[in-house]
Amino acid sequence: MSIYTSHTHMDHCGYVIGYHVLPMFHLMGVGAMAAATWSGSISSVYPPQFPPMAPTPDTALSHLVYTKANAVVYPPIILHALMAMKPAETVEVLKKLVSVAYGGGPLNRSVGDALAKQGVKLGNLYGMTEVLCIANFLPTPVDGEDWDWVHVHKAHRIHYRDLGHETYEPIFMVSL
Repeated sequence: MSIYTSHTHMDHCGYVIGYHVLPMFHLMGVGAMAAATWSGSISSVYPPQFPPMAPTPDTALSHLVYTKANAVVYPPIILHALMAMKPAETVEVLKKLVSVAYGGGPLNRSVGDALAKQGVKLGNLYGMTEVLCIANFLPTPVDGEDWDWVHVHKAHRIHYRDLGHETYEPIFMVSL
């Protein structure tokens, strides 16, 4: 079995993961494509064509179904749009997945709460250029009200420097 040992809680080998709308110019898109090489997962993307298929909420959801994905990674804007355009269909598709990871920005609390209350397993995929992803790759889905918390993977050593006023600066220590 292939296990991405440093950033996961599960074996992704053979999972089909939907990366349809991730921007390939962004580290999130590049990292998603590279993940298949060490996780054994199958990357689900739009078919190669010219001109390229537009990454829209409709194409994102339809290709997720068409490729029979087990999990998906979306920017929050896609989840916002899907819940505004077709909430019932969106929930029916997403709640069948083992993980619906979002990253690249915050997910609106009302959208996240609506998805979580209906059984969608959300995970916050948080990272930064300097240290890459600090959450579990395909975050551990969290039930209930804690869907928007970042669950830092145990491989990372982080020191939080107190800046006062209940504000802390994360300092990433060497993690081996």
